[in-house]
Amino acid sequence: MPFVIPRMCMIRQLCSLVVGMIVLRSVPTATAAPPPHALPRCTGNCGALPIPYPFGIGDGCYLRPEFNITCDQSTTPPSANLTNTTTSITHFSIVEGELQVLQAVAQDCYDDKGVLINNKPSSLELPFPYTISERNEFYAVGCNSIATYQGTRILGPDEEENSGNTVTVCENRLGKELPAVCNLFGCARSSVPAGLHNISVTLAALGSQRRVNDSWNVKYPCSYAFINEQDNFTFAEARSFQQLQTTRQLLPVILNWVIDTRVTGEKSDTCDKALLREDYPCKENSRCINQQRQFLHYRPVNVPVGYLCQCLPGYEGNPYVGCRGNDDSFFELYTNTDLL
Repeated sequence: MPFVIPRMCMIRQLCSLVVGMIVLRSVPTATAAPPPHALPRCTGNCGALPIPYPFGIGDGCYLRPEFNITCDQSTTPPSANLTNTTTSITHFSIVEGELQVLQAVAQDCYDDKGVLINNKPSSLELPFPYTISERNEFYAVGCNSIATYQGTRILGPDEEENSGNTVTVCENRLGKELPAVCNLFGCARSSVPAGLHNISVTLAALGSQRRVNDSWNVKYPCSYAFINEQDNFTFAEARSFQQLQTTRQLLPVILNWVIDTRVTGEKSDTCDKALLREDYPCKENSRCINQQRQFLHYRPVNVPVGYLCQCLPGYEGNPYVGCRGNDDSFFELYTNTDLL
């Protein structure tokens, strides 16, 4: 039943009380514009790719120099490149503190007589504070090859070398086709530790005699090795070799990023330290979340590596710009005087 204010009030005090009543009513929210992801007056996209703050294009549009993104307009589509590199970014995750970038595939190729004709390694050098995520896997695809990766992790003032390898073989007893699984025969994979600041991938033949007068070598003269986002690659013999040779020479890799203002040799920032800074980056309706990585430094140890900002429960948007409520409706607060 609608609320009606009488036109004639016998008691002045009653009229004042009625006029001053505050009425709440639920009003459906109109389709709202999405929360801003970049700073005002800054370019928010590189081509179709959104560039969310703390990243940005150009002076005054990023939080720190390591978040400065170059938009290369000479490519089709335009390419968003990581700070001072040619590494192309294909996705930003503010919530998870991740980037998806494209990384080249290493190759090792031989002629019909088993003579090496091309060996091309692959490497990824990351500026601080980016690291390679453990949500990647290391793959080798080929016949009778050994693939190796090497990388470095930084633990405070110390560095920790890390390496791994995997082997693929192709045997005549397999018949004419390789199994459609990645389990040594034609394809092998292994995990990648978190926290690598750089990585290099190389390939070599698994014994020179295996490449001489070998039918598998004639069928598949090239082997490939690469770091790839988990669940992004499925081995299928003919298709995988063909794609790696032609259309899939750049594959997605997941990187981690954090906010960390330390200089080399110092301990990483934590939320307690960040809250004391004038440039504390977590804006309205957000909170600071410490980030850690596990290092095998003599023994497994969790080490602070910086922090991220996160919207509070019930809020959405970019915590580095400001989060807002995500309710389906809002309450309009008003004073009803037009019925007097």
